[in-house]
Amino acid sequence: MSPAPLRAALRRSLAVTALCMAAVTSVSACGSTPSTGGPSTPAPAVAASTPAASPEPNTVVPEATGAVVVKTATSSLGTILVDAKGLTLYGFTNDKATATSTCFGACAKAWPPLLVGLNDQAAPEINAGIVSTIIRTDGQRQFVVGPYPVYTYIGDTAPGDVSGSGLGGVWFPIAPDGTLITSGVAVDPGSSFPGATDTSSADTASTAATSDTAVAPASSADAPGYGTGTTAVADGVIGKGSTALGDVLTSANGLSLYGFLDDTADASHCVEGCAKAWPPLALPDDSLPAGLDPAVYSVGTRPDGTFQLKNGKWWLYNFAGDTKAGDTNGQASNDKWFVVGADGKLIKP
Repeated sequence: MSPAPLRAALRRSLAVTALCMAAVTSVSACGSTPSTGGPSTPAPAVAASTPAASPEPNTVVPEATGAVVVKTATSSLGTILVDAKGLTLYGFTNDKATATSTCFGACAKAWPPLLVGLNDQAAPEINAGIVSTIIRTDGQRQFVVGPYPVYTYIGDTAPGDVSGSGLGGVWFPIAPDGTLITSGVAVDPGSSFPGATDTSSADTASTAATSDTAVAPASSADAPGYGTGTTAVADGVIGKGSTALGDVLTSANGLSLYGFLDDTADASHCVEGCAKAWPPLALPDDSLPAGLDPAVYSVGTRPDGTFQLKNGKWWLYNFAGDTKAGDTNGQASNDKWFVVGADGKLIKP
């Protein structure tokens, strides 16, 4: 082939190659993002979502808190604590020493304890550091504010009522700081819960005799005033028992007997509601039981015409808060009630 045709063929081959390369470049460009003229920046990675952890199978998630059972309210005595229904909450001064309830039987019927669940709580405005609970002797849980187990009162029927204030000189509304409200309260030292209407209960101290609390028949040395004949315990009236305060006079069921400083030699001044909290040692008639020395014991007539045993000048009572032999939960109540010692004298501090 002559040089001229050869050169022409070479030029055609180069042109075809250039066209093919241009075509390849064009196709590649169709699948790419147009350049902005600067260095390429990789697109940010999309974070994979992490599913929320789910409880393990069969796992019970406990409720963090229970119901609000104590809150504050305004009353004629100022700001007080109330229950969920708005009824006034009270403290009983006999409970303070150990934050243990001493109100049972007839007492608890008139002053129902505030019973709660494990997680129940006070409202946020009440300092959580002053609230707690105790387990009562019947196994129920009772709310406590400061040193006081708390109660409502059967005589209060609507929010704002404070009719239990000062009763017996031992019941007072509780302030939000856990103290008792005594300012402006008229104290009635003789009546612990007038207004309690249930008189059918058989669990008051004077009728709670059981086989495990009854004391053994006493001899003439067991209590002052016994004669040498039939003992009073045999007649179901009186005996002697041991307590943390020493030996005391007891009723036949073994429960401690008390004297009331407001009584006079010729009259009992504990009546109506007071007599429910402090059941008199009652007798069926005005006859002195056999075995009791008339120089020491006598029978008094109460304002309602019933009869009560006396030791010297002391009219004898049980306390509804005592539930077993040896209890002296009523001791020094309002500084007016004291256990009668085995020598017939009041045991006072």
